[in-house]
Amino acid sequence: MIHRDGGCGGCLVLCVIVWVLYSYGSQILSFFGNYSSALVFGVIGLIVVFVLYAIISDVNTAKMKKAKKQKKDSEIEALHLEFEDYRKAKIAEYGSGKLQAEHDEQLRVLESERSKKLAVVQEQRQDADKKFAEQKRDIIEALNEICKEARSIQPPLNELSRNHLNVSDDIPEMLSMGTLDLTNTGVKTPNLLPFPLQYLLYDDDNEGNISLVRQFLLRLLFSLPAGMLQITVFDPLKFGTSLEPFNSLLDIKEIVPDGIWLTQEDEIENVIQNLNKHIANVKQKNFRNGITNWQQYNAANKEHPLPYHVLFILGFPAQISEKSIERLNLLLQNGPQCGVLPIVTINYQQLAQNKKAEEITAWLGEHAKKMRNVHLPKLSALNITDLYAPFPTHEQLSEYFQWIHAEYGKLGEKTADIDELWETQDLWTQTSADGVSVPLGKSDDGKNVNLEIGDAAAHYLIAGGTGSGKSNLIHVILHGLAHRYSPDELNIYLLDCKGVEYGDYAERKDGSGKTIPSLPHIRLVTLDVDTEYCVTVLSHLVDEMKRRTKLFKNFKDYRKQEHLPRILLFMDEFQVVLQADYETAGKAQDLFNELLRQGRSAGIHILCATQTLTGLNKKINFEELKRNLVGRIALSCDAAESIAILASNNEAAAKLKKEKNLREGILNISSGEPSANRKFVIPYARQEKCIEHQNFLAKKSAGTPKDIRIFSGSYLPPLPLLQWFKDTKKNPSQIVLGEEFNFESAPFAFDWKAKRRKNLVIAGSDEIIRNGLLHSLLLSADGHFDRIIYFNTINPRFTLDVSVANLEVKPNDWDSNIPDIIADFKERKILFIIDALEEAEAFFPEQAYPKTPDDTPPKLFRQFLENAPQYGSFVVAFAENWPRFRKQCKDYLGLFELRIGFGLNTTDAGYLLDDNGSQFKGLDNCNKAVFVDGNQRVLFRPFIVPTDGNG
Repeated sequence: MIHRDGGCGGCLVLCVIVWVLYSYGSQILSFFGNYSSALVFGVIGLIVVFVLYAIISDVNTAKMKKAKKQKKDSEIEALHLEFEDYRKAKIAEYGSGKLQAEHDEQLRVLESERSKKLAVVQEQRQDADKKFAEQKRDIIEALNEICKEARSIQPPLNELSRNHLNVSDDIPEMLSMGTLDLTNTGVKTPNLLPFPLQYLLYDDDNEGNISLVRQFLLRLLFSLPAGMLQITVFDPLKFGTSLEPFNSLLDIKEIVPDGIWLTQEDEIENVIQNLNKHIANVKQKNFRNGITNWQQYNAANKEHPLPYHVLFILGFPAQISEKSIERLNLLLQNGPQCGVLPIVTINYQQLAQNKKAEEITAWLGEHAKKMRNVHLPKLSALNITDLYAPFPTHEQLSEYFQWIHAEYGKLGEKTADIDELWETQDLWTQTSADGVSVPLGKSDDGKNVNLEIGDAAAHYLIAGGTGSGKSNLIHVILHGLAHRYSPDELNIYLLDCKGVEYGDYAERKDGSGKTIPSLPHIRLVTLDVDTEYCVTVLSHLVDEMKRRTKLFKNFKDYRKQEHLPRILLFMDEFQVVLQADYETAGKAQDLFNELLRQGRSAGIHILCATQTLTGLNKKINFEELKRNLVGRIALSCDAAESIAILASNNEAAAKLKKEKNLREGILNISSGEPSANRKFVIPYARQEKCIEHQNFLAKKSAGTPKDIRIFSGSYLPPLPLLQWFKDTKKNPSQIVLGEEFNFESAPFAFDWKAKRRKNLVIAGSDEIIRNGLLHSLLLSADGHFDRIIYFNTINPRFTLDVSVANLEVKPNDWDSNIPDIIADFKERKILFIIDALEEAEAFFPEQAYPKTPDDTPPKLFRQFLENAPQYGSFVVAFAENWPRFRKQCKDYLGLFELRIGFGLNTTDAGYLLDDNGSQFKGLDNCNKAVFVDGNQRVLFRPFIVPTDGNG
């Protein structure tokens, strides 16, 4: 293709020539007379023209390029000359030394600054290195001390001694599994794992990991208290030989309940099924009152702890059916929470043949930890190396297992079960005329040590430290008494001043929904009581004591003529009521002393139990009480507590044993005199035996009238039916609102007689109680008032689930309704109920100025408050916000002489009782209310409307 500078014009000319030849060539050739020749001639001409044009174009282009090149060469030559002149000038200038001097000076200044900064940095670095070295040394020294202490408790497995066996009841917080080398620190620390483990352990099925299984098992045997560890081993591929060094454990049923290492499919299926049942039982029966795991339960139940189950599945999934695999999945997910720890080694050859098991293997890889690298999570960021100590030799293991056999042998030597104290011939055959006697346990010579309650020792003090067996001992005493004496011979009151210790003796449901009856001897069981209620129980017993002393002077003599049961009060954590507020504690102390001094002659006795007496003397005169507590039972405690329980010269309780299933106590009926000490071993009150005994006694007493009271401070009594109100009321004007807050729990009622100012205000924000009081008012008022009018100042708050005669539920329309009500109260008895009066702005008292008409709602309402009560008509005002009510309706307060309060703090309760604002305690927990009528104050428990979760 031709493309040259200026070629476009030539192309154009060429195109024109071609077009002319093409268009008029024939005419031109015909002019010459020969068409073909002319055509050939024309073509040749065209070629010639084209070639000539190309040659001319190339020549012109070459000339133009040459001209441009010559111009550029001239410009470059000029630049070279200019640069050469500049270079020569600079060289001349440099040669003078000026630039060199400046350059050297700059270098000198920079070097000086650099040296100074380097010196500062070097000094700072040296200081930092020094401080770091000091801190590192201190940390390493402290760490070494901790490691030294840890090794003293859990040394390497080949350095164990008998002293390292856990002979206490304490569950370790850590387990030592070998040693960790913290690289570049020089520290070798025990590999401590938090216990109980919150994760599962698994690994490959090889000899190295079987060694880790053995190490873990041996550490558990030494670290857990005797009786706390149960293991199951499933070893189908090696027929139980994986743990051959541990075969001597098969003789200890407490450790290996099966008595053999399991190898068959049906065996592991039963184990997995039973462990899942155990987990379900633990979750339903043991995890209550905020307890959510094995560790929390055992911390709260040191006397009856749950054992720790370890399930070793070696060579998974060999000999495990698909059904068992599904159940195993549940076990893996729920086990650690309930004290069941599966440890799994995986045989991948077996796994390839069982696709169902791959799900569990994947789950283990995500949620479990490999045995070979288990350590504290915070150490995962460090460069560490696991160093496992040598496993004990065969001779060492033999010695270790002899120690373990001896320790587990003690479990059955000294501790008997509770039923071993019950003689068949004693069942309800004893008389309480001369007192009561019950075995507490066995002395060192195997003889019964009996608790004698009567003339010699009428009342007892029972005390001991945490985990000493106090609760267990009380169960022993209660069931022993219930076995020997019929309900006609002995009535028992169970008063727990702090918690729910005696809940097992009230009728209840077990985990399966089966009813466990109450112990037939019980007359009172308390749960979550207030100190005020405890005082009412003491007051009831004082009244009973006075009633009896009017009949006779001596219980023993009276029993020769008339039958009358002795009364025994078990008062757990009795010091709580004696350390309450000044008024309550004063009443309790007076009643207590009266019972201790005079109760014996009336056949009334007290057993006071507590965990500690420390600090008791600061608030009450305990020594006065203690003088009348001649009988004393001291359990394991420190020396100071032993002196407080027994006597100033008696520290014997500090030497008592407190081991697994072995609790010792001291019985003393001589005011703590050391020579009167009688040591005994307390039997174990196994729960299943106690329940069985309770069921048996309940059946035996089927014909005995029941008069048991169960008081729970956590629940309020349910609202009875309308007919109950009609049957209970003594007269039509009586209003029944609940139960009296005392032992008798009689219906609480007040008589609404026609009298000025006897309107009622009910203050409190708890809607359940307010709803219950509203319904109680309506049911009590049914048939007594001609009109019962209910206003709600905001919106309908409650659904009135009652059918009451003459009830009118009015809309929030004061102007149209108030005049009608006011005009009617002289003619008919009206009960005017207003909910949330403090929100009814239409009723707010008006200012003195400007003067308002007499028919405004506030003035009409005041007329009703002032005048209606003397005609038998009354206002009941509910005040949800009591402080706001006092502010907005202060001019009406004097017209509400009847007042009820609940859920109020001490200040608001004080203003409810009187307008002077005196303090009043005890209404803040919404388990009771107070009724005020002038100087009369009555505590009561309001009825509440039963719902699915209440009543």
